[in-house]
Amino acid sequence: MDQPEEGDSQSFANRILQELYPQIPIPFEHQPQNQTAREEAFNKSEIARIMQKVPIKKAPGYDGIDFIVLKTIFRADPDILITFYNKFTLLPTLVKILEKLLLERLNHHLRRNNLQHPNQYGLRTNRSTEEAILDLLDKKNSAKNSNQRALVISLDNKGVFDHLQYTSIKSSLDNLKYHSNTLETLTDILSNRKVAINTSQGPETWNQQQGCPQSSCTLPAFWNMVADEVLQQDWPQGVHLQAFADISSFWVCRLGRNCDYEGIHFDDESYEQTSPPSTIHPALFSLEDRITHGGQVPSNRTPIKVCTDGSKINAQTGSAFCVIENEAITKTWKAKLSPANTVFQAEILALKAAIECANTANEDVNI
Repeated sequence: MDQPEEGDSQSFANRILQELYPQIPIPFEHQPQNQTAREEAFNKSEIARIMQKVPIKKAPGYDGIDFIVLKTIFRADPDILITFYNKFTLLPTLVKILEKLLLERLNHHLRRNNLQHPNQYGLRTNRSTEEAILDLLDKKNSAKNSNQRALVISLDNKGVFDHLQYTSIKSSLDNLKYHSNTLETLTDILSNRKVAINTSQGPETWNQQQGCPQSSCTLPAFWNMVADEVLQQDWPQGVHLQAFADISSFWVCRLGRNCDYEGIHFDDESYEQTSPPSTIHPALFSLEDRITHGGQVPSNRTPIKVCTDGSKINAQTGSAFCVIENEAITKTWKAKLSPANTVFQAEILALKAAIECANTANEDVNI
């Protein structure tokens, strides 16, 4: 750190904190809003959905409360945590659940209003590295077919998550122009944060104005919102910019849509399109209500069982199902797929065929 190691332990800890968390003054002015959007209170189904996902082996905070304790409390009396998350100040482990609840609502707002840039492929639902690569291949082949020169510049930004400024995140949240309790709470979480190092003379604290841990559940949304400001700039014609998390690629060429690769033409409309993400508000989402079976009639008979399977072995892909009644196989179905099909496609095909078979039965069916 270009300074001699002298002084007491607290002063040395202070120099470490200054080096790791430099103070970079970036002004932030909150834009006043005339009206706060009405939001539903956190409910049991929202909290239950988060509780199912949280790991039980994470270390607790300074209060000694871990996720095992929270799950036990929620099973015994859910109203305790529902009240906490809607009214009270929270302790460390409880805050982690709150962040996940707020993140679900923030992502819902971004998806519903189409506020995520289409060229951001990282840290997003229904986006992948394969799509980013195919997008670049599309641009390359389009330039090649039109006899144009093309240049790709790929940037791997070092330490972006460690240097992500809280003022930049707050500005991005403010630019959404959606004044709500969710955004106000997320902004408050980024305010007055401190880091500390315990020393023999007591803890040494320092204001934290940057840095978003990669394990943080809010990291994907915060980073994408800040990075989208770059993607949304008016770039010159022929310049295509895409991003995947902290990696950015500039492609300078003529833009195209379909892809021609090694003499084969791939028409985008000939392939299955990605299913849109859910636009149901987290407070209104109920997994039990997503799949319904109308007109169920109580029956004393044992339900018919349908077992499905999809597999891929030695470049051979296939789907199958069988119907079991009274512990006896009464019907079988199988199909051979192309070697290019994946095992997931084979499993989906088996489920589809099983559902079609179940629809013809006038009895209860378990798949």
